Formats: sequence, C-alpha cells, structure tokens
Amino acid sequence: MPPTIRIFDGVSAIGAGGPVDLGGPKQRAILAVLLLEPGTSVSIDRLVDLVWGDDAPGRAEVSIRGYVSNLRRALGTIGADPATVLPFRDGGYALEFPPEQIDMHQFENRVQNGIAAQRLGDADAANQLAQALEMWTGEPFGRLADRVDLHNTVARLERLRGDAVEALTDLRLERGEHQGVAIDLPAEIARHPYRERLRAQHAIALYRSGDAVQALRSLDETRRTLGDDIGVDPGPDLQSLQAQILGHDPALQWAVRAIDLRRTSSLQLNRRGGHR
Repeated sequence: MPPTIRIFDGVSAIGAGGPVDLGGPKQRAILAVLLLEPGTSVSIDRLVDLVWGDDAPGRAEVSIRGYVSNLRRALGTIGADPATVLPFRDGGYALEFPPEQIDMHQFENRVQNGIAAQRLGDADAANQLAQALEMWTGEPFGRLADRVDLHNTVARLERLRGDAVEALTDLRLERGEHQGVAIDLPAEIARHPYRERLRAQHAIALYRSGDAVQALRSLDETRRTLGDDIGVDPGPDLQSLQAQILGHDPALQWAVRAIDLRRTSSLQLNRRGGHR
C-alpha cells in the first residue's frame, strides 16, 4: 500500500509498516494546514496565528521550526524524503507530498469524477461515488478542525459529500432500490436537513415503496423544517412533487431499464462514514 496521509477522523499518516507518530496537537495542526494546498507555501506568521492565535509565546517561530523538523522525520518513515517533503520557501513552509496520496484530495477527485460520470451515463459512476463515500470514516480533521479553524474546509467537504450522496441516490433509484433508499436517507437528511434534493429523493423512495402517506408526511416535515429553521418555503420542485404524489402521477413509478442489475450491491451507501 502506498504511503497515505489521512484527514478523516483526525490527521494521521500510514506507511507500509502501519501508522506513524505525527506528534502532538500543535504539530499535527501545522500538517493539517499544509494539507489544504500541497505545494503552496504558508508563512510562519500565518502558522503561528493558526496554532496559537492571540496566545502565541515569544519563541513561537522557533517552536514552528521544531515542529516542522519533527514532521519531516515522521513523514520520512513512510517514504517521503525528509530533505524535500517540507521545504522552507517564501518565508514559510509547503508540503511536497503527492496529492493522490492524501485522502482528502482522493475523496474530492472521486466525487467530482463520479458526478461527471453520472452525468455522462458512465456505468462506473456508482462505483466511483461509493468508493468516495467509503473514505469518509470520521469527521474531517477530527478535533483539529476547531483548534485551527478549519470549518470552511470541513463545510466544503460536507457539501461535496452531500453532492455524492445525492448523485449515488439518483443511480440507486434508477436501479429500483427505493426500499433501501427509504431506509438510508433519513440519516443523510439529518446530516443535511436543508438539501431539498435529498428530501425529494426520500419522498420518491417512500412513494415507490408503496407508502404515499409517509411520502407526504416527509414533505410536510420538510416544509416545517425549512420554514421554522431558515424561514423559506420549499422550492418549486418539491411543491410539484407533492402534487404528483397527491395525484398518483404515473411518471413517479419506477420502470425497469436496460441496465446491469448485477452491480446493485455496489451502490449501497456506506453506513460507517459519518452516520452518527
């Protein structure tokens, strides 16, 4: 297995011999920041501010240099060159590590490729999306997200995860997995309560499973949640869907399509990643 740096469920590194010690929270916080844009230099002043904020000690810059030296040695144990993996340039440090060996960037690429493949009708789209979701084994950066204010990055990854779930759910509905979707989506809706597409997919899955009443209740809950929490009404797609369900529109029924149903099992959402 190639060496990998991971950000899901905390920052860690895995080599041929297993996990390596990346040091304490401040040291791992530096690596977390550098992981955001491999190859891009982050100034020492910026690192000091992110790690300590207003409580930076007088010798904070010396501490940063020490932490970087320790990280060089740690990453060297998983195959990186200690002399080049964390170079000093432009007044700061950069991480020179292949993005394809960083799980965050692997996740982003798989989601983007999977969604693009879905739009093109590529048969491998579901596998790419499922593999991306399987990578989500815990919250991005773990507790370090609070320590160095990585909330914007975490929110972006959450949105990307929601995009992947929606795209994969569309494929599952196309394959007639409405009962499985009806079971799986409530956990995803709890995680992304304002994503109307997820809400619509859940109502369609319930309707196709023979429970029109519950499908309508689901849409009513959506209306209350959107109105009470963020003061908006459901969009036109959800309103149209409600009318279709009330009218038992034949267009909502699932029709068998000329697809390979043998791959259905590969489309199941991974329940380990993020279902809490």
